[in-house]
Amino acid sequence: MKHWHCLTAVVVMAIGLLGGCQGGDGNGPRLLVDPLDAQQLGYTVDWQIDLALPEQSQLMYAELLGDRLVTVEDQNIVSVIDADNGDILWRHQVTRPTDQLSRPQRDGDRLVISSQRRAYVLNIDDGEIQSIIDLLHVSLGTPVVHNGLMIHASPRGVLFAQELDSGLLAWDFQVDVGFASAPTLTGGRIFATDLGGNVWSFDPLEGTLRWTRAVAEPVVAHPEAGERLVYVPSTDYSLYAMRLSNGSVQARHYATGSLDRSPFLVNGLLLQAVSDDAMLSLNPEDIREVRWRSEELVDARPIQVRGTTLDLYQDGQLIHIDTGDGSEIGATDLGNVRHVLSTSRTGGTLYLLQLNGRILKASPR
Repeated sequence: MKHWHCLTAVVVMAIGLLGGCQGGDGNGPRLLVDPLDAQQLGYTVDWQIDLALPEQSQLMYAELLGDRLVTVEDQNIVSVIDADNGDILWRHQVTRPTDQLSRPQRDGDRLVISSQRRAYVLNIDDGEIQSIIDLLHVSLGTPVVHNGLMIHASPRGVLFAQELDSGLLAWDFQVDVGFASAPTLTGGRIFATDLGGNVWSFDPLEGTLRWTRAVAEPVVAHPEAGERLVYVPSTDYSLYAMRLSNGSVQARHYATGSLDRSPFLVNGLLLQAVSDDAMLSLNPEDIREVRWRSEELVDARPIQVRGTTLDLYQDGQLIHIDTGDGSEIGATDLGNVRHVLSTSRTGGTLYLLQLNGRILKASPR
C-alpha cells in the first residue's frame, strides 16, 4: 500500500460530541469508525443518531432526497430525517410487512414509495398519506418520479406513467416482450430495457419514443449518460457507448464477463464492474481503451471522486484509489457501516448507516 496522501474522507467525533438519539444499550452512543482516523482525515461530524430498530429488524434502503434522508426497514417502516440537523421528522409503517417496497423517491414535498401493485404518496415532512394509487400494471421496481409523474415498467412489457395527483394514466408504451428492469432517468431521457435485448429511449413527460437500439442480450443494469453518450451495460459481456441523440453505437467494449451493474461516470472517469472478474476504468471518449483494471475491487461500489482520489465502499471499508493508475492509496475502516451515501460524486457530505439504524453525517472541512 502506498503512503497516505492528504485525504478527505470520513471522520469521527469524541463521544461527548455525538448528538442525536442514544442507543438502547445503556452505554451511550458508539462510534461508527475508529477515532484514531480522525487525526488523518478531513471531514467533520455534524451529527449522529440512532433509530433504535428492533433487534430482528434492519435497514433495507437509504436514499438522500434533497434535504431529507429517507430509510426503509424490512418491516416496511419508513423514517424521514432532516438531513441538515439529524432530527427524526417521522417514522411509521407504510404498508404490511409482506409487501415488497421500492426505493423511496421524491417530487417536491411528496414522498413516493411503491409496491408491485400500489403507490403510496405521503407528505415528506409529516408522513401524512396524501393518496394510495392502484397501479395499472404490475411494477418491476422503483419507478422514475419526475414532474408530477411516476413511470413504471411492467414485466409484461408495458412502460406506463401515472399522475401523482390523480393516479390517471398520462402515457404508456407496449413492447413485445417483458421489461428486464425498472426504468431510469439519465441525460434527460427515460431509458428502459427489455428481455429481448432492446434499449428504449423516451421523453419523460410525453412518453414519446426517441429511439430504440438492439443489443445481443438483455440489459438488467441501468444505463449511465454523459453529455453526448449513454453507456449501456449488457449481459452479452459488452458495454455500449451510444449517442444520446439517436442511439447509434459509437463504440463497444468487449468484457470478460456479464455486465449486471451500472457504470459510474464523473469528471472524465468511467468505471464498469465486470461480474466475477474486475473493476475497469475506461476512457469515456473511447470505451475500447482500458486505463486500468483491478480484480480486488470487483465488488466495490464507487462513492465519490475527490481530486485524483476515488472512494469506493467494500466490505466495511472506504477504499481510496488513485484515479490515474488504480493503485490503492489507503483505506478507512467503517466497521459495521453498510450504507454510504454522498451528496455529490465530487466530494460531498457523507452519510454512514449501520443496518441497526445508527446514522452519522460527516461534512468536508
